[in-house]
Order: sequence, then structure tokens, then C-alpha cells
Amino acid sequence: MQIEAKTLIKKYGQKITVSGNGKDLQSFAFIQPLRADDQSTLYDDYNQNNVEQYLYIGLPDCPIDDSGSTTITFDNQNYSVVKSESVMLSNKVIYNRAVLEKQQN
Repeated sequence: MQIEAKTLIKKYGQKITVSGNGKDLQSFAFIQPLRADDQSTLYDDYNQNNVEQYLYIGLPDCPIDDSGSTTITFDNQNYSVVKSESVMLSNKVIYNRAVLEKQQN
């Protein structure tokens, strides 16, 4: 399962840059608008600030955190991480997911 998730994200995902703790890491992820009907415990604060939020699904070897120090850059737009978690199967991370918000440029 982990191999399939990695392959799909690398093949069809967008090229992104993850910045945090003084490091920039090139990776791939899916970033798409998050809609209210996509809610789960990860997304329970959807649209709390009336700000458009985005779903992030990224490679397992590119961890992100929601401490406020991580920025995701895609298509010349910066996103801050609102909430993040690793999705695991048999004690292995198969992908990382998060809720993002656009940063004002």
C-alpha cells in the first residue's frame, strides 16, 4: 500500500516546496480545495475563520507539522499548515495529510 501511494503522489501530484526549520525540501503532493462535505476529525475546524482551506496529501518521507513553522509553496503561492497528521498502515506512514490555508503575499 505504501509503495502504491508514493507512486501515485509522485506521478500525479504537484511539485511543491516544504520550508521549515531553516530547510527547504522539494517534494510532491496533492493540494485541492477542501469542502465542508469532506469533513472528518482532521477537518473539524473547516472554515472557522471564513478562509478557504485546502486538503494536502503528500509523500510519507516528507513530514510536515502544524506548529506554525512549516510553509508549503506551490505555484508561487505559500500555504500555512493548520492541522496535519500521518496516515499509517501496519506501523508505516503511507502518506501525510493536512489542512492548509493560503498566506497573503
